[in-house]
Amino acid sequence: RVLFRSGSDLIDVSFDNITITTPEGEGFIIEGTDNSGLEVNALVVAEPQVLGVSIQNAEKLQFSNSTVWGGEEEGVYINDSEKIKFFGNVIYNNKKVGVIIDGKSHDGYVYGNTIYGNEDYGITFDNSVEGTKLYSNVVYNNEGYNDSQIQDDSDDQDGIKTYNSNAVDPYKKGNYYAPFLGKDIDNNGIEDIGYLPDDADEHYDIYCF
Repeated sequence: RVLFRSGSDLIDVSFDNITITTPEGEGFIIEGTDNSGLEVNALVVAEPQVLGVSIQNAEKLQFSNSTVWGGEEEGVYINDSEKIKFFGNVIYNNKKVGVIIDGKSHDGYVYGNTIYGNEDYGITFDNSVEGTKLYSNVVYNNEGYNDSQIQDDSDDQDGIKTYNSNAVDPYKKGNYYAPFLGKDIDNNGIEDIGYLPDDADEHYDIYCF
């Protein structure tokens, strides 16, 4: 496994094209990067014995174009981190949630990811995740409650800004936001305006990009 830990400011540090196969513990761990501009790109973590990637207390980390699959626990766990950019990743066939964003993580971007075949939700938001932007993700064939794909269990569900390109399930099993009371003109199983998970009676504004 790879462990990266720092308590100081770092500039332009990057990890590229690393492959980690069947690690006994977590595959890739990042802890305590302050205002770093740290970049992780084209990482592959295959069949970890615990969770695949752990990101703790990180700031301004960019995690992109990576693949995490076949883990015994969660694919990616992001905790108490801010201004994270998580994009272009493929997370699949893990035995728990594909991606968890937890703790006081805030002001992050989660976009352009493909998350499928995990044995729990594709994406879970927990605790306080204010200001998180979620868009253009393809999330399908995960096994959350009632075949749900995305779970928002955060303290303030208004804190996550999303719009209708999330939680696409080509097998039409629905997603975490179903059932809904609004319109679905293109019949893709996703309401055409945003609304709060767990409460189809209340709507909020779509976060536009």
